Amino acid sequence: MPDVVLPFKLSKPDAKSMIEAFVNKRKFFAHPKFVEEFSAENVMGVYFPYMVVDMNSHASFSGSGEHQVRRYTRGSGSNQRTYYDADLYDVDREFDLSIKGLTVESSADKLNKKDSHKTNNVINAIMPFDIENSVKWDSNYLKGYTSERRDTNVEQLKPLVDTQAKDVARFSANKTLELYDRGVRWDSEHLDIKGRQWKTAYLPVWLYSYQEKKGENDSLLHYVAINARTKETMGSVPIHMPKLIGASAIVEFIGLLLMLFVDFDYSFLFLLLGFIFFFFYYAKYRNFTERHHHETETPTEMFNVVKSDKLIKRETGLSNSKIEGANNKKVSGQGLAENLLNNVSDINPFKNFK
Repeated sequence: MPDVVLPFKLSKPDAKSMIEAFVNKRKFFAHPKFVEEFSAENVMGVYFPYMVVDMNSHASFSGSGEHQVRRYTRGSGSNQRTYYDADLYDVDREFDLSIKGLTVESSADKLNKKDSHKTNNVINAIMPFDIENSVKWDSNYLKGYTSERRDTNVEQLKPLVDTQAKDVARFSANKTLELYDRGVRWDSEHLDIKGRQWKTAYLPVWLYSYQEKKGENDSLLHYVAINARTKETMGSVPIHMPKLIGASAIVEFIGLLLMLFVDFDYSFLFLLLGFIFFFFYYAKYRNFTERHHHETETPTEMFNVVKSDKLIKRETGLSNSKIEGANNKKVSGQGLAENLLNNVSDINPFKNFK
């Protein structure tokens, strides 16, 4: 049983309207069979299992940062190059960090964001939830809804939580790095966890699913999901590829004409129009890169911040716009979840529904 539950706030009629609106904006390139079979009546309310972690920690970072002082060009025409002058600093940051409500999926199936047969990233993308409004577990909240059981434990999720917590700390440190417009390269990163509290939670999602047959033995399960607290909506819609490719080819042909008849120094860029058109609409319909940005969306409080910035030298004639090896905006918590699945065997995504 979970420790806490977050009750549904969004009604089913409202959820149906929102899913219909989401899909209607994507019907032009949607697969005809999907358009024919789509019905928001099939939306269901699901309580998904999550692990919610509060922690007190001490973070320390040490590395190098660069501040741009000049940008200029040399040469002319096709030989023109941009160069930069920058001040190089030794940078150290140390602070206490309180992380509140770091939330990760505790279903092995939903942890796998790269499953080629499901659009699990869509469900992940509707986070965060307003965890602070959770209430003590009561099974009565499940009446009228579906629920999925948790099938991972603290030991399995701890590596993911620790990595995401370090992401949160790294991005918290960025709030103190306004000077370094060329980025910071951290050579040393440490996050010492002083105390940690784990809570299991049931969090509410309105979910529409559609199974797209992609071959005799292949399929893709598309989700359209709504956070039943914040109304955040994300989804994936099957694409009619012949139609999208055809439209992209027309745009590419127009780009070719523009390249031939428009006087422009970089007219060859018009040849990219068809590819840009294709990937823009593919991304809009599939939303395959969408995710929960735990590194910036997790509530935090920083205390006792200690900053050290020591000017080392001025560098001139740099060809890169960023410091080499900049990693202060690196996110390590993505992709780690898939490795955790090695510890969970025999997972059937449908057996846990009741």
